[in-house]
Amino acid sequence: MANNITEEPDDWRSSAALLPGFMLIVWILVIVRTAWLCDDAFITFRTVDNFIHGRGLTWNPGERVWVYTHTLWMWVMSVASFVTREIPNTALILCLLVSGTAAGLLVFRIASGPIAGSLALLCLIMSRSFVDYSTSGLENPLTHLLLVAMMMAWMRPEPDTKRLFLICLIGGLGMLTRHDLMLLFGPAMAAEFFFRSKATREARLRWALLGVLPFVLWEVFVIFYYGFPVPNTAFAKLNNGIPGGELFRQGLTYYIVSLQWDPLALAMIAAGVAAGLRKSARRDFWPFAAGIVLYCLYLLKIGGDSMAGRFLTAPAFAALLMLVRVPMNSGSPVILIHAGLITLLGLGALRPVYTITADYDETFEKTVPIHGIADERSYYHERTALSSGSRKRFADPGISTVSERLELMKMETFVSGAVGMQGFYAGKDVHIIDAWALGDALIAHLPARAMPWWRIGHYERLVPPGYFETVESGENRIKDAKLADYYDRLHLVISGPLFSFERIKEIARFNLGLNEGLVDLQQYRAPTREFQDEALMVTRMRWVVDIPKIARELPEGAGLWARLSIPFEGYRRGGRLRLGEAEHYPVIRLRVSAERDIMVRFLRDGEVVGEVQKAGVASSNPEEPPAIVVEVPDSVSDAGYDELLILRDDRNGRGVLTRIEFLSTMPEGGPTPDKQKSSEAPREATDRNDYSLAPS
Repeated sequence: MANNITEEPDDWRSSAALLPGFMLIVWILVIVRTAWLCDDAFITFRTVDNFIHGRGLTWNPGERVWVYTHTLWMWVMSVASFVTREIPNTALILCLLVSGTAAGLLVFRIASGPIAGSLALLCLIMSRSFVDYSTSGLENPLTHLLLVAMMMAWMRPEPDTKRLFLICLIGGLGMLTRHDLMLLFGPAMAAEFFFRSKATREARLRWALLGVLPFVLWEVFVIFYYGFPVPNTAFAKLNNGIPGGELFRQGLTYYIVSLQWDPLALAMIAAGVAAGLRKSARRDFWPFAAGIVLYCLYLLKIGGDSMAGRFLTAPAFAALLMLVRVPMNSGSPVILIHAGLITLLGLGALRPVYTITADYDETFEKTVPIHGIADERSYYHERTALSSGSRKRFADPGISTVSERLELMKMETFVSGAVGMQGFYAGKDVHIIDAWALGDALIAHLPARAMPWWRIGHYERLVPPGYFETVESGENRIKDAKLADYYDRLHLVISGPLFSFERIKEIARFNLGLNEGLVDLQQYRAPTREFQDEALMVTRMRWVVDIPKIARELPEGAGLWARLSIPFEGYRRGGRLRLGEAEHYPVIRLRVSAERDIMVRFLRDGEVVGEVQKAGVASSNPEEPPAIVVEVPDSVSDAGYDELLILRDDRNGRGVLTRIEFLSTMPEGGPTPDKQKSSEAPREATDRNDYSLAPS
């Protein structure tokens, strides 16, 4: 196979040779202008932070859980961050450097000439998927660079073991970047081993094994260190209990949405596969085409992804590597047709590249569509984009100040869903129970709760009753006896002494499936109503505060008060306030930072004994948060209550509970002039499944 193909004699010395350099500068300016970080990237950042500060490859303190999907990218991040002693901005710089290098090699080492290279860069500039995920803090730029390296190795003219070694090494590094990239790189590795290499079988086997040795060694290490050969995220996202037919339909939806979101990327994939499967002695790229097909079928099987465009960039870039090898005559009018078609497809996207401006987050509504495939940038642009300015970046009061919230309320354990920025900024000593299971080994091994509406990649599990207390106290208090045994075994694997014989034995048992009988899958997939209600008190009440730790007495014995900072993060979500002993205060006054409808549930010994719903009230003093006075039902105050659940009872907007007062008498001025509905038997009077989320 020819190492290079010229479009026409002296073409690179013609005026057209200046075009790729200009287009490359434009591409770099575009990705610098749009550089940002997504929430998922911060999950890896927490591991990187622990690692470079000597706390091991961990996420939660004291637990060896493999929470990052992109191993090689994590190592690149760790090395760079160890030097800079900073992580988010280092990630942005790395993304820009790696993306720029991949694009430069594509144009000047892979493309058949300046025209082909310039058209390739036009594709990158006009594709919304490439613009978004050439930064973002995820592994996409590294994947693109490895694909370029694979093509460069594939084009080496000599049919010797060195080329086989390079292809297997690059393929192994691709699998280290993401396990599922085996589908993209695997066909080229297999084709080189079985068809292209002329060496003896023994020599081929020796050099191929040497090439994939880094991947093999890593797998041996992670089985020993983490206890499992795949990341915890694989259990969280693939062990979801959702029927294959539903996932397949979601996969079809992913491609339909992608056709609207980035038609250019799908057109590149289709054209690349067609070009790769054509018979040609000069462009024998069918393994790359086969890899693209396998990868796209895999996306169809798993239901695609929740981030619009993220998983399109790898197959589209592989397709582009084949398309740029097609020779082009600089004087042909076909070039203008290609350029026009690329531009039209780029502009035909639902949200074209030119719409990404400094006020992008305000331009588009921040909602999750019913299909669950969202514009991830619109959620995080203002907080993490390079163009948003240093004062705004990473400064959202509900995210970056989570450590201040936890410190204020003396919390060392809390339940969360979106654990990226919250986890990174929570602090190294805080234990996060991830209800979406990415960072929690026990939750990841439970099936997702069956719900009529679910979002791809965001499968909420029920937190087992007693698990919060187990993490908080260090003693196993899980109520399900079999699951408690399962947790003891799992805890030994992820937290026990590394070289313990009992630990090694449990690693073997888990990987052979011998412990799976201890998990009642049906109970967590389709729970009984009683179990669901109990579990959801933990799953949704993510901010659990011990009032005695922070309470202060009001003057003249009028009661108790405490400062809080509990965000209402969704419908029927809020905080769980533990009082320790049963209290009998007849009046509770709440301060909420926004006009919210509030529901207060009273518990005694874990049972709901009363409920009050209060309509939101506007404050007469604009500098003071609205006060909501809750009259405790007489029977509840007489018998006493030891826990409160305080939930947002409306579906719109957000708010923060900033203060609570337990009063012995009605405050001056009486109750707020809003309607209060109370119930002493809320399980009969309200919807039994009222914790469930409705789609946005």
